[in-house]
Amino acid sequence: MCQRIHYWFYNKSRGSSSGTSTRTVLNLKSTSRLLQPWQAFAKLFGQDMKSRFTAEWQEYQEANPDVALSPQDRFSFHNKKMQDWYGESDPEVKEQVEVFRQQHREGLVEGDEGDDTNRLLQKYVIQLHFAAFWNLNFCNIEISISFLV
Repeated sequence: MCQRIHYWFYNKSRGSSSGTSTRTVLNLKSTSRLLQPWQAFAKLFGQDMKSRFTAEWQEYQEANPDVALSPQDRFSFHNKKMQDWYGESDPEVKEQVEVFRQQHREGLVEGDEGDDTNRLLQKYVIQLHFAAFWNLNFCNIEISISFLV
């Protein structure tokens, strides 16, 4: 068992075969497409309009009691309402939406993807590896992870 742990850490600490020998988090995020204006409007003002949407969805359901509505129908209704509300919005709101669209495309919008979480986890994995490698007692198989505090 002790030998298997030793080999596992040895194999995980080797550099890559690409010649860089550094480990980084893979960038799996594709280049972001420009959001449609109504999509950016929904991202910016969706929480503010939640009660308005809920009321209109309720009215729609009451107006159409014979129709069996699915979650897909609710989603389509939501998108249609956001498109309508964006079209009715003021020019200042549309300007704000356009700025948001450009920032979102360039990746300047905070709290959207959680990419920092993955980088933080990768940092801890690397730290755990080095701490465990140096603090591994091959007789007792003890791993110290006190650096995570």
